[in-house]
Amino acid sequence: MIIDYPTLYSNIKEFFYLAWQDGFLAHAPPRDLDELIYYPDFPPD
Repeated sequence: MIIDYPTLYSNIKEFFYLAWQDGFLAHAPPRDLDELIYYPDFPPD
């Protein structure tokens, strides 16, 4: 599993694609860790 805190959606998208290409489960929460974010383009497995 890999976690990063990108804020722009284009960076979030790139982060997920690069992580998945290398076989990692990606998570991109807000830095405050005060909410659970669901990205429709990247549904949880």
